[in-house]
Amino acid sequence: MRFEGDPEVLKNLFRKQALLASGDTDHYRYRPMLIAGSGVMRGAYGVGQGVALSRFGLNHVFDVALGISTGAPIIAYFLALMRRESIYWTEARMFVSLRRFLLGKGPVADTDWLCDQVFCDLDWKTINSARTRFYTGATCADSGVPLFLDANMHGIEAIRGSVSMPGLSRGPVAVSGRLCLDGGGAMKFPVEQAYHRFAPTDILVLANCPDPEHQSGPNRWAPLTVLKYSQEVQRTFARARARAGQELQFARTTKDCRVAILWTDDAVSRFTMDEQKLQAACLRAEKHLYDLLLLAQDEIESEQCSLAAE
Repeated sequence: MRFEGDPEVLKNLFRKQALLASGDTDHYRYRPMLIAGSGVMRGAYGVGQGVALSRFGLNHVFDVALGISTGAPIIAYFLALMRRESIYWTEARMFVSLRRFLLGKGPVADTDWLCDQVFCDLDWKTINSARTRFYTGATCADSGVPLFLDANMHGIEAIRGSVSMPGLSRGPVAVSGRLCLDGGGAMKFPVEQAYHRFAPTDILVLANCPDPEHQSGPNRWAPLTVLKYSQEVQRTFARARARAGQELQFARTTKDCRVAILWTDDAVSRFTMDEQKLQAACLRAEKHLYDLLLLAQDEIESEQCSLAAE
């Protein structure tokens, strides 16, 4: 587990929280955004990090939240104030089945089952009443361009479009007249895209993957899953890692907003199905972020004490 970026991002969450609690309209000088990235079963890390944020009551300090692929339900449960991290080592780990596909009983990755049978308990009333605007990220199945889907408007369909894995699930999902594929194609690490769309002052990224410096070479499998799609879509998925590297460079060098990234360790892969490994990863991620937030909170309180003493 590794934290990278500006520690002020975490401290500003508490500053925003205090201003909101006091009804101070000056809270808009802090416009934090939460991004939960793609990673399939590595979402166990992100959901643990969501629990850590919840333990400090930070669920609704974000002005905007963006979930991509596995990050979409992470954001949804976080905003719904629901602790459902166990789905990653109980129900969710059953959505991939090569045997099911070979027997002709369904796709390799049954994302419809996830949305209809696992995520069906999401409290959309609480999500939609939150002050945080919720979007999911998808890839246009026609052009390969990134799509920001308004989850407050489209509900579970915005999640379904974001998690639709090309070549593995049943196919593209229509959301508001647009055919959508998994957001991990066009929006693998969309920090710069999110900055230009929403103009946040602070971005916290739950990466749901290890530091990409430790990932070597292009993703050779991704292009094979989109062979039936247009050349534009094929190029988008083939270049996903390279684009993510460019976005990471923006995150590391931009002076226009503060960025903090929570990288995972490499104990869990995208398709790890081991219950104990997934649960342990979730707990490690929760503790890692909890400790960072506790330190940030202590520093804020120390600053306040110093000001009061002056």
